[in-house]
Amino acid sequence: QQQNQGDAQKALVTTWLIDGNNLKCFRGVPDERASIIQELEKIASPCHDTPLNDTHCDNKTKKITKISNVILVFDGHHNETFQKTISPNSWFQYIITSGINKEKDRADNYIIEEALPELRDWDCNNHELGYVHLITADKELSQRARATGVMNGGSIVYPPKFWKQYLPNLQRTQKRNQDV
Repeated sequence: QQQNQGDAQKALVTTWLIDGNNLKCFRGVPDERASIIQELEKIASPCHDTPLNDTHCDNKTKKITKISNVILVFDGHHNETFQKTISPNSWFQYIITSGINKEKDRADNYIIEEALPELRDWDCNNHELGYVHLITADKELSQRARATGVMNGGSIVYPPKFWKQYLPNLQRTQKRNQDV
């Protein structure tokens, strides 16, 4: 018996949108992109939380699956071209903007002009876009992001607080979910 699409529970997706260069400027955060990527990938939900492989809802408890989506954006160095890497194993992607034209605020512009509109236009069968949290200390970027109306009540998180408090908690939660 096929369930009506309107009756299906949707998985709730919380997005962590991270200004990578801003994050790595703070004490206690690694300087190397690879180290930051490695730590942040641990908080992304595994890919089995996709509509192809998971129903997202226990019909007895009506429990909705929560998915942690991570988008990390770095300014590219002057010799780097645009690169977007999407993990095949998890809800994780990182972007390195092109540094060839030496534009200022490349990652900021990508977040506002590409990442947030993609989230706004999200049309994924069994997934509902939840909070979009922006990790940055850049006040102008924060204002621009809020003005898009895409954050769905998500917060602006100060990078040191994210790295020292949120990240360890999110990693523990993700590990617990994977161990179940």
